[in-house]
Amino acid sequence: MGTLKWNTLGGNWGDSSSWLVLSGSDIIPTSVDDVTIDAPLNYAVSVSGTQSAHDLTINASGSHVEINGALSVHNLSVQSGSVDLFGTLSMTGTLSLAQPSGVAFTMASGSVLQGATVTTSNAIFGPLAGTYDSITVVGLLSTWGANVDVSHGLTLLGSNGVGSGTLDVGDSGTISILNSMTLNNSVILEDNGTIDISAGATLTLGSTTSTIPMGGHYVIIEGQGALVNYGTMTVAASKFGGALWINTPNFDNEGAIVLPAGPQEMVTAGNFSNGGTFSADSITVGGTLAGGGQFDVRSVIAGSIAAGVHITGTGHNIFASSISPQATIDGIINNSNIDITGLPYSFNLNAFWSGTPADGSLTIKDGTTAVASLHLLNVQPGTTFTLAPDGNAVPGTNITAIACFAAGTNIATPHGDTPVEHLRPGDRVRSAFGGDVPVQWIGHRTLSAAGLRNPSAIYPIRIAASAITPGVPARDLFVSPDHALYLDGVLVPAALLVNGSTIDRVPVADITYFHLELPQHDVVLAEGALCESYLDTGNRGDFDNAPPAARAEEDANVIWLSRACAPQCRNGARLEAIRTTLAVVSSMLRVRGGVAGGVGRVG
Repeated sequence: MGTLKWNTLGGNWGDSSSWLVLSGSDIIPTSVDDVTIDAPLNYAVSVSGTQSAHDLTINASGSHVEINGALSVHNLSVQSGSVDLFGTLSMTGTLSLAQPSGVAFTMASGSVLQGATVTTSNAIFGPLAGTYDSITVVGLLSTWGANVDVSHGLTLLGSNGVGSGTLDVGDSGTISILNSMTLNNSVILEDNGTIDISAGATLTLGSTTSTIPMGGHYVIIEGQGALVNYGTMTVAASKFGGALWINTPNFDNEGAIVLPAGPQEMVTAGNFSNGGTFSADSITVGGTLAGGGQFDVRSVIAGSIAAGVHITGTGHNIFASSISPQATIDGIINNSNIDITGLPYSFNLNAFWSGTPADGSLTIKDGTTAVASLHLLNVQPGTTFTLAPDGNAVPGTNITAIACFAAGTNIATPHGDTPVEHLRPGDRVRSAFGGDVPVQWIGHRTLSAAGLRNPSAIYPIRIAASAITPGVPARDLFVSPDHALYLDGVLVPAALLVNGSTIDRVPVADITYFHLELPQHDVVLAEGALCESYLDTGNRGDFDNAPPAARAEEDANVIWLSRACAPQCRNGARLEAIRTTLAVVSSMLRVRGGVAGGVGRVG
């Protein structure tokens, strides 16, 4: 083992005349020689070809070492002067920088730093371009504004070599993961920078790794590779919002993802499998949502929801092309919304409940054929399951709403018309089939459009004055979408009569609906139009004033067949004939200019 010292003001590393041999027989440094560059004044040392040394110390303020070829050393200490890396620097020991990187040490795009343990005077390494191959950084690794490749692993340690190190990806910087690797014992800070995982590679975040972007900023992890998280991922609370953007084909969470309440969210373009803990206000998954871990979330948008997924929380807005019957939705309350975007809506669809409020199933049938089934737990009072188109270009099926009269609707009584909200149990109302019958119960429910992805599902249907026949209704009638009118001997939900003119949905911020229960299912006169009374098909608990144990246990379809005052009509030639008749009335009203517009009395 020898010792050599730089002996010229400038020159090539491979030139023997540049070196002074202090000990040993090598006239050009080899892997067993310690080398010092400390000559005064300003000069450049050019490293070309393949060169080596054991320990290299640079301690000359004016020296500038430029590595264009490949240099292999054990330890490199830059006490003064600088190193510019354009080629490859391979190390088995420590790269020690007495000045901040970027001053004492720079890396160009295409350069490679391999095997080093990096320490710096300010405990920050970077932002530097190039490839980091199996390196360890003591302190903080920064990629702000730089494009960095990581190959064959990266280790981060605390500033004293103990505890968690830090990776700071920010200011449009990108760190690309070229090979599969596990990042342990680390804190990842992101300020709108990007981690890119190459195709075929998997980035695993170990159980001791946490990902924390600044408030109002983003964690962006993308690429064609896969991401696995065993650590903790979160977003700093901020009124400006923040997000986890995971744009990889597959993301597997086995750790914890916790996003604080507010505008923070997680968005992933591919498949998301959660075997750990997920807590957030909202999640958007471009592919399949899967896994048996905890999903505590209010809003879910997914390509599909797989078997085993258990979504908990209070109130939900869930949108998916398909939802497995073996998935579970827990905690439906008023104004919750489930949109099955891949189930084409038709007038022939019906929803049937079975089980108990604590644990039951909602089956969607097209006629007699089951086309979808939802497993629901802890269904809260005030919830209903009414079907409607979701408003998309290719209509899916939206599940929400309730069948009732809007506040302000006049109901015929022996003493004249009375607003529905003024009626009380014991009051008598006129039956369209003859006689006066007592009101037994009045249910009411207030709904808000705020926060609903498809608020039109709760909008009242306005049936304009004289839209059915001249003088019927006597003035504009407002009912919920599933409230049935008695027309041509059958009961037709109002939503199926919408024609965009005399019968249409009316946008509202909120709405209060009422329903009247009589001794038996009946037809009353609402603004002079024939409308059904309440029939308990298991949905009494959907009202705000529902009594205890309000939900019926019988199948809704059986109840309709055995207790309804008239058959339902939701499709077929009879419905088309009714719609054609109403279209003629609509044309006549338009000619006479008789279609009114106000919605002031809607509650």
